[in-house]
Amino acid sequence: MEDTLSRLFESYTGKKVTECTEINSSGSNRRYYRIKGGDISLVGVTGTSLEENKAFLAIDKHFVEAGINVPKVLAVSEDSMSYIQEDLGDESLFSAVAHGRETGEYSDHEKALLCKVAEEL
Repeated sequence: MEDTLSRLFESYTGKKVTECTEINSSGSNRRYYRIKGGDISLVGVTGTSLEENKAFLAIDKHFVEAGINVPKVLAVSEDSMSYIQEDLGDESLFSAVAHGRETGEYSDHEKALLCKVAEEL
């Protein structure tokens, strides 16, 4: 994990990082880490494209303001290449529809999840 993420975590939470584990990137070129300190768990993200990061941050802000259930970005590095966000757990839409993505045949459950997300958006 980058020092930048540790500093963001510690600055935002006031707690030292005690655990850091890289987690699945879900097809993104960004790297994701579950960062823990005390009883707090957040997700740290580092990107490789400034334009992509800025777009993601703007979309996240819009979705949060619209009340859509996405992880809220909590702190951003000065160069916008790293940020920390809420930790909403391990399940993602990407992983929940993995079978359909891989086979091209989505189950009724996967279709319902995709429809629910489309309705929220």
